[in-house]
Amino acid sequence: MTLIESNARKCAFLREVVRATRIGRSLSVDILSTRIETATTQVSLQAPDVVSARAVAPLVKLFALAAPLFASSTVGLFLKGRDAAAELQTAEKLWNFHAELVPSRTERDARIVVVRKLERKNEGMTS
Repeated sequence: MTLIESNARKCAFLREVVRATRIGRSLSVDILSTRIETATTQVSLQAPDVVSARAVAPLVKLFALAAPLFASSTVGLFLKGRDAAAELQTAEKLWNFHAELVPSRTERDARIVVVRKLERKNEGMTS
């Protein structure tokens, strides 16, 4: 598991969680203290099974940040607020994807946007 967090204090917290829960005994956990925009150029990340983000950016920008990590089987889990449906409509102008809105269990108006098959529109087309 690779966790990417630009805030050093949050990285320290994540390291403490890994230590306290002893999850590192059964799972390799890498914590990268960097911005997502530079993570793919700093290390060679394999395409993950899941990309997750909370409170990073509107979906149209979040998709641009997450797309380099997506493979055909990758699933995105993006925690969004009450404007999730509107953000999806905006993102549809630039991106092809399959999405499902799942109600949050912790916030009545929040949604988890489950994204599959994320691909920038016109990608791979020749002129």
